[in-house]
Amino acid sequence: MHTFIPRQESDHSCHDSCPSTLRLFPAQDGGIARIRKPGSLFTPAELHFLGEAAARYGDGFLHLSNRSHPQLRGVNKGDTHERLIADIAAAGLLPHPTHDSVRTILVSPLPHAGGPSDSSLARLVDELDQAFCACPAVAELSGRTIIALDNGSGDVCYERPDLGAVAQPNGSWMILLAAAPTPLTCAQDHLVEILAAAAQYYAEFPRQQWRMVDEEQCRETIVLRLQESYSQQLTELKDTEVALPPRTQPTAGITADTVVAAIPFGRMTAEAAQELADFGYPVRFTPWHSVAIYGVSAAARDDLCTALTRLGMSVDPHHPANWISACGGQPGCRRAHADVRADAWQQMHSPDYQPGVRIHYAGCARRCGHPNAQHWERLATAQGEYVETLMDTDGRTPVTTGGQQPHEL
Repeated sequence: MHTFIPRQESDHSCHDSCPSTLRLFPAQDGGIARIRKPGSLFTPAELHFLGEAAARYGDGFLHLSNRSHPQLRGVNKGDTHERLIADIAAAGLLPHPTHDSVRTILVSPLPHAGGPSDSSLARLVDELDQAFCACPAVAELSGRTIIALDNGSGDVCYERPDLGAVAQPNGSWMILLAAAPTPLTCAQDHLVEILAAAAQYYAEFPRQQWRMVDEEQCRETIVLRLQESYSQQLTELKDTEVALPPRTQPTAGITADTVVAAIPFGRMTAEAAQELADFGYPVRFTPWHSVAIYGVSAAARDDLCTALTRLGMSVDPHHPANWISACGGQPGCRRAHADVRADAWQQMHSPDYQPGVRIHYAGCARRCGHPNAQHWERLATAQGEYVETLMDTDGRTPVTTGGQQPHEL
């Protein structure tokens, strides 16, 4: 039986190194650039551009982060990076350079009965982004900051957002702070103003950590300031009413005119991105290494699904790519102890694997890209073996160590 290996934390006293368009993360295989578009909803033209950029400036692949952003790997510093920045700006994907690293807004990818319409949710994303980017203090927040707008589905509200809101059955929104619900609710007309104020209060707090969930008294301070400043706009729930909706996570499949495709390890070839763009549908990347494709008619569905399969994706809700994930691993990461994706790929194709069992392969104790959900972790060690641990529903703390195997969960 192995002893649980604690999470290896970075030095949170300095600025984080989370990548953006303007700031490359120096990986073993070259720089990583992250294109942050709030909501991660891309037009066909934007998706085609991303495929072209991956081929021209990166390693020929789009790599999806678990914050739903497309990334390019293998980007060279200097002139190459400067040309990439110019192209991204020309494509309209760098509208707020000063705030580029804090534009992570997660959005529920599928409609929810009784929730806001897709158009009103899109409008909220745009207005919230504009409000955040109008506040100079917000630009100083960590690039790891996450905002979530959950339409009541119970999906992105579980992705440990620093700030956000969950739509309620009565049409109001419940405010989220530090990955937890608060008793504060407001009408949709006031949501942007209140979340923008919360972001400013967060920026003004004497932060010592990258994430609000790790800051002592930060959540409580923001709640008090909101209560003082927005008493007319806010309504408080009873303690028994403060709860998140039951947890869901969209898997691959077809819902009305939306096709969701799982992307193994969130890795899509540049050619696949361009071919998908040529179908002419808007797409949204999700935090779960999948893509939601909107507006697909019944007549066009079969051709699209056939193409997705040929391009290495899957619309099968039982495909292992829905539940098996891995960090970048060797050879791209200098900290990794194993080629975890090769091992995870073998697991995907093992006849012993049971669909629905979530497994994450981590190359080192940093555990990059782990799911924010209960899962079996396979952590590579310097001794050339894996330590298996059942991680709790937050995806970060262990439930048990040793003993059970993943197929026994």
